[in-house]
Amino acid sequence: MDKIDTAIGDAIKNGKDSIPHANSDYFIPTVNIECKPSKYLKSGMAVRRRQLEQNFKIFASRTTADLDPTLFHLQLVARNAVDLLYEAKNAIKIIHSGVNQFHLFLLKIKFGKACSMRTHATFDTS
Repeated sequence: MDKIDTAIGDAIKNGKDSIPHANSDYFIPTVNIECKPSKYLKSGMAVRRRQLEQNFKIFASRTTADLDPTLFHLQLVARNAVDLLYEAKNAIKIIHSGVNQFHLFLLKIKFGKACSMRTHATFDTS
């Protein structure tokens, strides 16, 4: 490993674009390891998988139990907000309609139609 580190350092110092590759003579294998299949590893992994699945089921059930009431109340708040907005929209429509009627009434007064109706109404009542 010392040789490859020195070669990389020299390449950086000298500004060379190439550094030694893994196939070069700098690498000398020190230990050859051969892994054989193990039935204990497979059975151990099966146990871990079952533990993981069981822990996930427990986690999911507890999380669901904790979050269901919160989600239910958030849903109620959202529905109430939508209802409130709907009622506000209807109130604005009613107010807008009333303003339009009042505006028409003012236009009638401005052009004298309402005034003539008032004078006739006053004559009829006396």
